[in-house]
Amino acid sequence: MFSIKIEGLDELKSEIGALAQQAAKNAVNKVAAQLVPDLAEDMSKRFDRPTKTTIKSFRVSKWATKEDPTAIVQLKDKPLGNGNPLSMDNLIHQEFNGGGRIQKNYERTLINAGLMERDEYTVPGAKVKLNAYGNISSALMAQILAQIGVIRGFATKRNRKPVMQIGEMFWSTGKGVGMGKTLHKGVWMRVGRGVEPILIVIKAPKYKCRIDIVAVANKTVEEFQRNS
Repeated sequence: MFSIKIEGLDELKSEIGALAQQAAKNAVNKVAAQLVPDLAEDMSKRFDRPTKTTIKSFRVSKWATKEDPTAIVQLKDKPLGNGNPLSMDNLIHQEFNGGGRIQKNYERTLINAGLMERDEYTVPGAKVKLNAYGNISSALMAQILAQIGVIRGFATKRNRKPVMQIGEMFWSTGKGVGMGKTLHKGVWMRVGRGVEPILIVIKAPKYKCRIDIVAVANKTVEEFQRNS
């Protein structure tokens, strides 16, 4: 959450009068309104194929008033809907603060099925077809989860064998041997006489801060001052 405030206004209220207070409020709100598209532009440059939803992640949650010359710009914190209880704040806050990302819906499904630990995440295999935004499509993910037997419920004991094959794709715990070699934990697919990784399980990734909100905001303020 980022807030914009003109400091020291309380001491000046009696001297500058209502007109100047109105001007201060307007200035803060103009900067806040411009900061939203400025952050969107920065995200479009720094993120890899961001979706439109990601680009529009910020909003002005509080506008300045004469009594309180503070405006707040923050990541949207309401659930995305359509069965997704997460918000954009849940999903991408680490891009601005650093740290770990929240697990995706299908990762939580794999955890609930007993196939992954709660501190584990996944990355797609090198040859997996990704959509225009660099993600596995929902249709392909449904196929993956169906073939490893977890899309309709928890994995069975049979499905927890070291290498579990259901259809073309199968789950490996990383402890057994398949196709003549030890397979890393995750989802694999048979291709001819070999196998290809579909989802590889990794430990919790740590992200560095990719966008400095304060730096973007300062640039927005400077641009406003030059044009005022």
